[in-house]
Amino acid sequence: MLHERAAIDAWDEVETAAEAFLAPPIAQLRRALLEVPQAVSGPELSGEGLVFSAMKPAESGRGTILRCYNGTDKAVRGAWCVGWPVRSARLCRLDEQPLKNLRVRAGGVVRFEAPPRGVVTILLR
Repeated sequence: MLHERAAIDAWDEVETAAEAFLAPPIAQLRRALLEVPQAVSGPELSGEGLVFSAMKPAESGRGTILRCYNGTDKAVRGAWCVGWPVRSARLCRLDEQPLKNLRVRAGGVVRFEAPPRGVVTILLR
């Protein structure tokens, strides 16, 4: 909270503002957590410094968009492993306009290169 230097000794206003953000803990019984959950499979992103950003249906309605960004200052080689059959993969712009085809390897693996601090959008069909 922004305040004047003179307000450092008058904590009432600061403490009142801070209390507005505190929430008491809530206890709930979670019976579903008594067992180890089954494994959930889905797309797996690999590549140092790459961060998952989105998985969504393509705007055209045909295919799935996978998006990530490179959080580092250097180019990074990455890969998506989706675990389902993929017929084609295309590198796209953020607006999903295709740029180039990417090779799909066995097991639904699509490799790509992410530029420094760049966003990578891939359309899978």
